[in-house]
Amino acid sequence: DNMSTKVLLAGKNDQLKANLLQALEKIEGTLIVAQDISLAIFLCRKNFPNLIIMEDSLSDNSCLELIQELQADQE
Repeated sequence: DNMSTKVLLAGKNDQLKANLLQALEKIEGTLIVAQDISLAIFLCRKNFPNLIIMEDSLSDNSCLELIQELQADQE
């Protein structure tokens, strides 16, 4: 459903994933999981999530890289 809330989780934390799934279930939202930055960029472009959550366990430049890639898409 294109109208449901979509949350992209970039990371590998199973507990965070479980918590997000439980919260989104209440509002019939969708959790999209990417285990690395390349997949996160691809899935953002494909799914247009309403919210992106990135774990700090990813490499230091991951967050910046994701933001730069998504900003470049808008230009």
